[in-house]
Amino acid sequence: MQFDDKIIDHLERREHAYLDRLRALVDTNSGLDNPKGRLGCLEQIERVYKLMGFATERVARQGEMVHLVARRPATARPGNGKRAPKVLILGHFDTVYDSTSDFLTFSQQGEWLAGPGVGDMKGGIVVAQAAMEALAAAGQLDAFDWVCCHNADEEIQSPTS
Repeated sequence: MQFDDKIIDHLERREHAYLDRLRALVDTNSGLDNPKGRLGCLEQIERVYKLMGFATERVARQGEMVHLVARRPATARPGNGKRAPKVLILGHFDTVYDSTSDFLTFSQQGEWLAGPGVGDMKGGIVVAQAAMEALAAAGQLDAFDWVCCHNADEEIQSPTS
């Protein structure tokens, strides 16, 4: 099986798992009035990184803001003796919707998905992690130096991150 086919096969086989992961993140309210919910999102995101062999660090700041940094250095070197490419993934897991909002849960109608963060960063984080898992399935995750930073305060212009 060729590289592209391995990636596509992996993603297609895991589509339902990725939707479940997105549903869990979206259904965890991470508004600014909900530090427990933000921490819950951080824990879900961190769990996936740890399963892929990333080292994670929680960075606590004032105002009950806890951010996540996940790192995984390359173990494979390009054949030309150069250093492995560096990849930086940035994203936030807070939402603008506080715990009293009417827009708090994941919903799906056919192929249409809705909920706080679906089209923004909760969805983006799931997509980024799915891409990394597909690279791992194709034997290529180790070809890159990874640093992934996820902040809890983007909705208020990231003052602590």
